Amino acid sequence: MSLKEVVSTMYPSWFTECANLLWFLYDLDTENRTGIRDQATLSKIKADWLDPIVNRVGEWKREADGGEGEARVGFVIQRLTDALERAHQTVGDRGL
Repeated sequence: MSLKEVVSTMYPSWFTECANLLWFLYDLDTENRTGIRDQATLSKIKADWLDPIVNRVGEWKREADGGEGEARVGFVIQRLTDALERAHQTVGDRGL
């Protein structure tokens, strides 16, 4: 699937919302009622979802920078990158 096709799907918005939800739950649940602050939970989220998405977005960024980038594509990627950076900081990593 090309970058332009991906941007036309619901996946970038869905991934953005998932990253925002991760950040929101971690920030809101200071008593850890959901278990979101457990190291085992954060490690699993990072390994199974967050790291693969971060890697894929990196590929999309390189593809967009390689000539397929238009304003809409750049906006979608930047919005997703911002959300992923907040989520990554939640699990203890700094920056992408």
